[in-house]
Amino acid sequence: MPEPKGGQRHASMRTNNQALVLANIRESGHLTKAQLAQRTGLAKSGISNILEDLFAASLIEATESLADNPRGRPGQPLRVSQRGPVGIGIEVNVDYVSAAAVSLRGDVVATRSTRRDLRDLDPREVCEAALELAEACAREAAAVGYRAAGCTIALPGSVAPDRLRVHHLPNLGWRDVDLAAPVAVTLDTLDLPLGVRIENEANCAALAERWYGQCFDIDDFIHVTGEIGIGAGLIQGGALFRGAGGNAGEIGHFVVDPNGPDCTCGGRGCLERYVGLGALAEAVGTLPDAEALLVRLRAGYGLPALATAATHLGVALASISSLVDPTRIVLGGHLAELYDLLYPHLWDAFTRHAPHARVVTQARGGVRSSNLGQAAAVRGAAGLVCENIYTDPASYVARLEPAHA
Repeated sequence: MPEPKGGQRHASMRTNNQALVLANIRESGHLTKAQLAQRTGLAKSGISNILEDLFAASLIEATESLADNPRGRPGQPLRVSQRGPVGIGIEVNVDYVSAAAVSLRGDVVATRSTRRDLRDLDPREVCEAALELAEACAREAAAVGYRAAGCTIALPGSVAPDRLRVHHLPNLGWRDVDLAAPVAVTLDTLDLPLGVRIENEANCAALAERWYGQCFDIDDFIHVTGEIGIGAGLIQGGALFRGAGGNAGEIGHFVVDPNGPDCTCGGRGCLERYVGLGALAEAVGTLPDAEALLVRLRAGYGLPALATAATHLGVALASISSLVDPTRIVLGGHLAELYDLLYPHLWDAFTRHAPHARVVTQARGGVRSSNLGQAAAVRGAAGLVCENIYTDPASYVARLEPAHA
């Protein structure tokens, strides 16, 4: 999170100052009104008005009993609310759908998941099933005092984050799909102040690593997702790098062998045809399940295929590192599960093709396995809603119904 800066007193800057006050409380853990005035340079009267709005929206709370300490008393410590809004995240992948509710503090309040082969199913059917899980998470969160603020749907492919249109999800067979109609039903059911958006699942996983994983203090890193498909999220300067069309990070369709097998994207020899969970499972002779794959590999089956996959991955990551110069690379999904087996071949290929990369100077610490497991993308999707509230709390406050404000 960027370092909070001083505020401005002009009335037109109140919206920015709300974000500033909330950011300072978030960063410090707890602050009194007097401390907020000192840190931001805002007048105490202005801060009092801002705090009233943040209290009303359940974005902040007092660390002591409100009955004993009236709101806004100068010495009363304030913190981000434990029972405020939650972001709802959905991940739609090739063989499962999951949902989660995550609080402003990053706590996972509720989760739901179901396994099913989603390839070639009607997008509306998949979307409706996913939204049912989201509704269940929202109800569970509401039962313990939270309110669903918004929802992000993480999808494995090319999407338009500014609207609900899917460009191309090759592993699901989706192309040019508009999700607005099925999503509209959920908007009516859940009454989400911040609505619903879509995002690439690899981007969501990278953001989760930034907010909740082991890269919270790293401004430049690559998170590689490992599912049936392979994707990557790039964090540069502490922010997600999308590229001109929002499709940066499609590492799964790097061509690593022009004469290799056909890919669902229409090309040949793509990285995910060697490193994807389905491709590895087929080569090793097991089901596309990370645990089953690991058992098979540890028994000595399919190790040449694994070595080839790890080498291709190392070469691809070396190429990316030569372009964007990350400090760290994090492997997620089944790549994290297979980390110890993949690492020797991956590292050998990486150092041969990018010997002067900054990642190399970190030794083994430069390429790590994620500790977020399969939940990275769905947590990042939910976290996007929370980060939108932190960035622009005024928009959230303005969208609340009077009964909730």
